[in-house]
Amino acid sequence: MNTTAPFRDLKPEKTKSLELGTEWRFFDSRLSVDLTYYKTNTTNQTMEIAAPNATLYNTYFINAGDIQNQGVEAMIRYDVLRDTKLKWNTALNYAVNDNRIISLSPFVDRFSLTGDGTGANYASQFKVGGSFGDIYGTVLNRDAQGRVIITNGAPSLAGGQMQYLGNANTKWQLGWNNNFAYNNFTLSFLIDGKFGGQVMSVTQAMMDGYGVSATSGQARDAGGVKVNGVDANGNPVTSVDAEKWYNVVGGRTGASGEYMYSATTVRLREASL
Repeated sequence: MNTTAPFRDLKPEKTKSLELGTEWRFFDSRLSVDLTYYKTNTTNQTMEIAAPNATLYNTYFINAGDIQNQGVEAMIRYDVLRDTKLKWNTALNYAVNDNRIISLSPFVDRFSLTGDGTGANYASQFKVGGSFGDIYGTVLNRDAQGRVIITNGAPSLAGGQMQYLGNANTKWQLGWNNNFAYNNFTLSFLIDGKFGGQVMSVTQAMMDGYGVSATSGQARDAGGVKVNGVDANGNPVTSVDAEKWYNVVGGRTGASGEYMYSATTVRLREASL
């Protein structure tokens, strides 16, 4: 049985792009600067999304309206030592990109790329005004002061639609490259940094839910999970039994918002001698 609706209104994907760049050299080309600005708008991207429950299909296709990317790329290169036996040149590379969903289909203003199935507690969603890589999920129920609301000795989940948790994409990148030369020897290395962005650890959530993670074990040894909470009567709660806490927070139906982590990384990408 065919579970995907026929796509009768297929339109060709189109991309409009603008790019401006400049290159400057100073001090007999010892210092060079390259700058580039770009902007692209892609329309009619073909995407497969979940069909409404009333239809006889599981999925159908749409031509997504307008996805925009714009950003800046820059490189600064300098010959620190050029007219000596030891030669050294260094370069910095910088890049930043802003992705924006300007419009989608006339029929939908948001849809999920992954997750969002029965019992799911997280999803990667496309939403007008948002960005590719936006992560939505479930969160703990909190009061106006940000304290977790504890009911019958356990935390409670906030109801309603999934809430925005973060974006998986890097906000900006920076690379630092160095090259040294002396007689017949050359040494080079590249340090690469990606800054911003967040990731979700479903593995950690599942292990906490089953009580087999180091974190849940430490909480049991400590006599409970330390929290900034409040009960139904407004009384402060500073500790919750580890089993009750992770039965609600962990697992595939728990508070996925508690398992977001920074994706910032700085690495020695390459080294050679």
